[in-house]
Amino acid sequence: MVEEVTAAAGVVEAAADMADAQWAVPYVEKLKETGAVSGDQNGQFHPNAAASREEFVKILVCALGENIDAEPSAILPFTDVQRTAWYYPYLVKAYEMNLIQGVSETEFGIGQTISRQDMATVIFRRIGAGHETPAENAFADSSQIADWAKEAVSYLKNAGILSGDEQGNFNPWNATTKAEIAKVVCSILEQ
Repeated sequence: MVEEVTAAAGVVEAAADMADAQWAVPYVEKLKETGAVSGDQNGQFHPNAAASREEFVKILVCALGENIDAEPSAILPFTDVQRTAWYYPYLVKAYEMNLIQGVSETEFGIGQTISRQDMATVIFRRIGAGHETPAENAFADSSQIADWAKEAVSYLKNAGILSGDEQGNFNPWNATTKAEIAKVVCSILEQ
């Protein structure tokens, strides 16, 4: 059955790649259709792997259907970003849209994983800014959410875009998996 679901989804060649994340197959399939995700050289998505900050930006920008300039003339203020790297055009677009900031004034954080609260903050900049946000997000671990992310997490939880684990925790500092990103991004596309 796993092989049939995966093959039908057209997500990966190897059924084992999505076996531990069957719940994410429809989301990954939808994003694959938009060109926002693709498999590695072996056709695998690695749904339970932590996503890097630049991978997340590429998925989000592509899923939103933004036109990407293959050779943008803009220069980003981050010293760890290479103009010739695959991710550069996506970061430029996201920066121009005011979606992203760096981990510091001079570094974007290339190669670093994106935390769940960082992901929520970027998405909130796209869909939540200017909307009324509830004061509480009702996650059991809400006291662990950074002050700068609380509004984003509250808004996205109440909008039905974010959910917690079995214990009702958001786990704000945890790295976000590729499967989690696929679900969240598809959720915002549906809204």
